[in-house]
Amino acid sequence: MRLTALLSMLLAVVACAPALTFNLGTRDEIIDTLQSGSIRLECTLPCAWTWGNERARLRTLDASGNWESLAIEVAQIGYQKDLAYYYLGRAAEGLGHRDAARRYYYESYALATGSQSGPKCRSVADDCNGVDLLAILPMKLNPPGAANSSALKPGVPTTVVTTTKNENMAISKYISRKASATGSTEYEEARTVVTGARDDEGAFGLAVTYTLERGNSSDFYLAAFVSRKGKLELLGDAQVGNRCSRFVTLRKIEGSTISLDFEEHSQQDACCCPSRKGTTQFILSGNGEKKALREVRKTYFK
Repeated sequence: MRLTALLSMLLAVVACAPALTFNLGTRDEIIDTLQSGSIRLECTLPCAWTWGNERARLRTLDASGNWESLAIEVAQIGYQKDLAYYYLGRAAEGLGHRDAARRYYYESYALATGSQSGPKCRSVADDCNGVDLLAILPMKLNPPGAANSSALKPGVPTTVVTTTKNENMAISKYISRKASATGSTEYEEARTVVTGARDDEGAFGLAVTYTLERGNSSDFYLAAFVSRKGKLELLGDAQVGNRCSRFVTLRKIEGSTISLDFEEHSQQDACCCPSRKGTTQFILSGNGEKKALREVRKTYFK
């Protein structure tokens, strides 16, 4: 009975898988969808056969820089795999679509580090085509000299500052406690720090955005500190987004005002692909020890 069930399952997979691809329109239509960051890969086991047969060709297309063909084949296969989203990111980046590339790289990273083994190429021998996603993706999302994920976005780069060893240790200790309390881990490469001007006594404000991850969830936080004589004091902390509601990029701190850019999801947007962009500001409200970060000015780009 077990043998019959196994043969039936194998026959079902073999019968449908080789021909299973997705009709996403013409070549130009697929490239337009790639550019917008809207390609979604949602096929699982039924597409595994086609993915396995085409994997070597995808590697060749990537190595040769044939970006349009790479994107089209990955999209037509439709296989939900971390390596597949990575290839979409490579294609988008190679064609100059940096914003879309970041979205695909982020989806790839979410699958590569998520709790489900199916979408992870490293769960199957030789399925990653020699690509070390856990080493490459943080560099793609946060290249040296860039902050957060903004390096793959057009526009004014975030101001990155060099903090002292004691300040870095204090920030790391604070975030570590927050992560432990929420059962999360920090995605350290996404942390961004900016500082404000010093006052007459040498004190200055310091803002930090950081990411806490748990399973396939990524939550984005903003923390405000003041540095006095080498000691860091927390002023306020607030969640400012997550993977399926809003991406944020820390820009600057002026006085008590912290400015961020954001990409926000509408109700129709997939988690990878927020469509509403803008800028926002947070200030500290309250007196004494009871301070909180409050969003005060939110502007959408046209």
